[in-house]
Amino acid sequence: MKTKLIPAVTIAIVMSAIIYTGCQKENDAPVPASTTSGRTNSGIHEMSAADASFNDAVSMVSAGTVPGLINTEPNSTTPWTSSCAITTTGMHGMEHTATLDFGTGCIGNDGNLRSGRIMIVWQGNYIEKGFYYMISFDKYALNHNRIEGSAKVLNMGPGGHGNIEFQVDATGAITIPPREPAGEEATVMQRTGETRMSYSFHGFREWVAGMWTDTWNDDIYLIRGGSYGTTLSGLSYKADITTALRHELSYPYYTSGIVNLRVNNALKIIDYGFENNKRDDLASVIVGDVMTVIHLNENPLMIVNTR
Repeated sequence: MKTKLIPAVTIAIVMSAIIYTGCQKENDAPVPASTTSGRTNSGIHEMSAADASFNDAVSMVSAGTVPGLINTEPNSTTPWTSSCAITTTGMHGMEHTATLDFGTGCIGNDGNLRSGRIMIVWQGNYIEKGFYYMISFDKYALNHNRIEGSAKVLNMGPGGHGNIEFQVDATGAITIPPREPAGEEATVMQRTGETRMSYSFHGFREWVAGMWTDTWNDDIYLIRGGSYGTTLSGLSYKADITTALRHELSYPYYTSGIVNLRVNNALKIIDYGFENNKRDDLASVIVGDVMTVIHLNENPLMIVNTR
């Protein structure tokens, strides 16, 4: 059995909401040769990047990065992302603390560049009702994208299906440094200086697999809820998860789930289960009566995702 005891924080938060997946398609479903247009992608790139960035931070902790924070069996999987960070912990009192310090910049096992600090505060036993943890950032950046904000995760106990559920409340922002536009995204992504997008999420994570094993890379969560905020170009957005997002900690993209995304009230339906919920980087996007396909690894703002 995996003893995710606390000092045990499996930060399984998702500041999530916008990478979607769900409806099954036939195995031979055609994949368009080109990705979606800038009009279709408007808002999707930013929110996918925000989601991946915050998930990256919490996944580092959930994979057992902090010594003494997660107490697992001897064969537990070694975390792959934060090998270059300096970790300090404070185990006095009821609330425990930990800091991951990446200094002025270092490249992790996954090929991503991180700098600054991630701070964690937690209390209790991860698998017990009432456990909580909080995460915040200090001059933290992922591949030069500066991440600010905080999140709180609270163990709500077993849900309707008997699985442990966690309430997640998160809010933050990502500041993107100036970059040169490229290809057909130029009209959407072009900017002359730093730009900033905001992000807030409220929802729940249901722990559906991996609880009783010795490793972390088989853990799977189903995510429900929604988010809202502003895009890099200042447009407001709101996203509702209509079919739960399947988050496998060992894979960088959601493998199923559907989200209704509205950017300035224009509806976009994003489905990450494009081909029978396979592990791939494909997601379909429906705008009106037109469906197109995007490759998630071609997001100009996305992290490297080389796990």
